[in-house]
Order: sequence, then C-alpha cells, then structure tokens
Amino acid sequence: MTLFSEVLITQLNDLEMSFKDLAHRLPEARELMESSGRPFPQDLLRELSSSAEQFEEIKRKVLKLSESVPGIPQTSELDSIRDLRSFVDSVSKLNEKQIAHRNIHQAACGVLEKVLTITYVDGSEFAPLVQCQEKARELRDRIAETAWPNTHPDADALARGQHVFSEFVKFVSFRDRLEDEEWERLQGLVNHSLGKPLGLAASRGRLLIPASAPSIPQVPVSAAPPASATGPKEESGPSEKMTADGVPAAHIENHGEGVHQEEMSAPVDLTVEPSSQMPPVTGGEAVTEFHILEASGGPAPEPVGPDGPTGATATDQLQDSPAPESVGIVTTVTTFESTLEDIRYMLVLDLIDSKGLAKDLSSKITAASNAAAGGDKKRAEELLNAFLNDVHAQTGKHISGAAPQLLLTDATSLLAQLQ
Repeated sequence: MTLFSEVLITQLNDLEMSFKDLAHRLPEARELMESSGRPFPQDLLRELSSSAEQFEEIKRKVLKLSESVPGIPQTSELDSIRDLRSFVDSVSKLNEKQIAHRNIHQAACGVLEKVLTITYVDGSEFAPLVQCQEKARELRDRIAETAWPNTHPDADALARGQHVFSEFVKFVSFRDRLEDEEWERLQGLVNHSLGKPLGLAASRGRLLIPASAPSIPQVPVSAAPPASATGPKEESGPSEKMTADGVPAAHIENHGEGVHQEEMSAPVDLTVEPSSQMPPVTGGEAVTEFHILEASGGPAPEPVGPDGPTGATATDQLQDSPAPESVGIVTTVTTFESTLEDIRYMLVLDLIDSKGLAKDLSSKITAASNAAAGGDKKRAEELLNAFLNDVHAQTGKHISGAAPQLLLTDATSLLAQLQ
C-alpha cells in the first residue's frame, strides 16, 4: 500500500499548506472585524469550510483503507493532520508486513508445488518419490493454512532456497549444469535428508520436472547476514544430526527397489551454503494462495535473495518456532489478488471515480485468475488485454493520478507470468 500511503500523505501535505495560509489570513480578518465591524470575507469563510470538509474526507479515506488491514485498531480519534499522518504510517507498515507474509508463503508453496510435479523417467511409480511428495504436499497444506500474523517456520527457508526441498528441486532441475563441487554437495544433501534412493535417482537423471510445470515465484528480500553454512557431514555415531534450530532433520523411509534399496545415512544440517541458491523466477498468485502461473523456463545463475540464516526442518518432524519479527521484504510480486487490492484502494482514494468501472475491472481480473487457475491461459490473456484496453480508454476520464500507470503495470506483469 506504499503508493496509496504516498497519495494520502501528499493530500495531507497540501491540506496542511492550506491550513497555514488560512492561519496567516485569519488575524487580519479578525482585526478588521474588531476595528470596523466588517464581517469575515465570504471567500475566506468558504475556504475555511472547504478545508474542514477536505480534512474529514481524507480522514474517511484513511479509515476506509485501514479496514482492509487486519490488526489495525479502528479509531475515530483523528483530530489533526499529525494524527492522520501517524495513522497512515502505521497502516502502511503493517500492510507491508502482510504483503511480505503473503509473498513468502506463496513462494514457499511454489517450491513444494514444484516437488509435486517431479516424475520418474519411465512414468512408473517410484516409492521413495511418492513418499517425498506426500511430505511436500502435507507441508504445503500447512503453510497455506498458516494465516497472518503467524508465519510457518519452514516458509522463509523455502522462499530463500535454503530448505532441503528447494535444494532437491535444484538438483533435479539443473543436475547437468552444476559445477562438480555443487553437484556433489547437493547429492550428499539429498542422500542424507531424503534418502539415498532419491539421491541416486536424481543424480542419474531418473527424475524429471515437466517443462510445463509451474515455476516458483520470486521473493525479493533485503540483505541479511550470511549463514554460517555447513554442507552435508557424515556422522560416525548413532546420534541424530540436528538442524540450525535444534530440530531433528526429518527423513523419508527407504522403499526403493533394485539398486535403490540402500540404507539411508544419518540426516544432516539443512543450512544452505551461500553458493547454493535457487535461480530467480517469477510467478503470480491466482485463486489459491499457492497456485503459481508462470511456466518453467531455463535457469539463470542468480539468487532469489541474499544469504540468510535458516532454521527449517525437512518434512514430517516439523516443530513450531517463533515467527521472525521482520521478513525483510522490500518489494512485492504482482498477483491477481494484489491487483484487486489496488483497484479497491484506488476507488477509496477517488483515483477511480466510478464504482461501476471498478467493479468491471475487478470482474475481469477475477475471471482471468479463474481461467489461469484452470489452465486456460489463452482466456486469461484475453481478459487481461481487455483490462488493459479499459484502462487506456478511461485514463483521464474516470481513472486519474498514478492509477493508470499502476494498473497497466499490474496487468502487464500478470501477462508476462502467463507466458
């Protein structure tokens, strides 16, 4: 909601200038009234009345916007520009945290959706992969069900590419393009954390991700201290290796066949080395929190975010841990939901001055979301192009200020994610 906060702050600043101008003119009018009995000038009275109405109108907009941000205590005790400015700042900061929460959980679920697309090379059922995917499905559902303000303890690690499932996807996707050292590290991590049958199958190219598989949405993150990474380590004793948070690393029982029926080594620390980050991809959110739109593309040797410490578990032995105070998100990813939010905010701020137009634009975005979720990308593209045409046609008429550019950017980003 940063843009909309800026709109409100600009309006408050303009109103404050008007207040100051009126404050300088009032003493002169008062002196004339006292000395000569002349009434206040009509234009001054009109300006006083207008400024009071503007204040109440901005206050109404601020309170209306705050209703869409859970966790903000509703109050009508906003009696000054200073009160309003402070309240807008509080709403904006909380809204940014909520967007960060949504983006991180969306990206985390995107990684797990990717795991669910992995198939065995001949299309047969491979028991270790089936078990791994069941764990990924359970984790995805738990993350999707974790509502604000709570953050699932594995979500951040998954979004940053610092979770065993993230590394598994990377190994399967880019096995032939990895440096020897990175290839060896990933194979060791998968062997230890998910079992040697999966590690062997991945290393031999027996596991595949379809080209049509949804990609993982990028989560922009701010700089964080580098993790004190430790790669996979062998343990000679029977004791269980712990993750960074002291939680036992989960494992999947070995149910391979033939060459895959090997005992799994001890679990290992899941903290990821700085050099092993997922390449960035973009995606969009449709009807469900974890539905990702963009088809898988070629890898790019860029990280999704700076290295940061992680304390994630792997699969079924997950335990709750306190949510981080700050998730470090500095920008957001355009989604169907965020575009609908933009339209709602624009209507409240009178950047869209027609409820009918706002409803029509929202209907097109919702229909495009449903089409994309159902796999009908052509229909989704048609609806988004119709949305773009409507915005162009109404710019300068019923859509004003920064609204046209933002709506065009939103729709263009969603179209790009459908390619």
